[in-house]
Amino acid sequence: MATVRIIGNMPNNIHKMVWLGAPAIDSRNVIERNIEIPEAAFSQIERAIGNGATEGFVTLENGLRYEWFLDR
Repeated sequence: MATVRIIGNMPNNIHKMVWLGAPAIDSRNVIERNIEIPEAAFSQIERAIGNGATEGFVTLENGLRYEWFLDR
């Protein structure tokens, strides 16, 4: 099964990136919600994958940043 590797910064230290997990992704590009990141980040990653991207980053309005890589 395909997964999406995700790292991100934490609210208490925005300068340090940490491993958050590699949730599964199904054939409809829906990511399993088994890690604690905002829904907006999941939605943006799913949209990017639906548009053909295999890696990228999401920056939210509150300054949190998530980098991701699709591992098929």
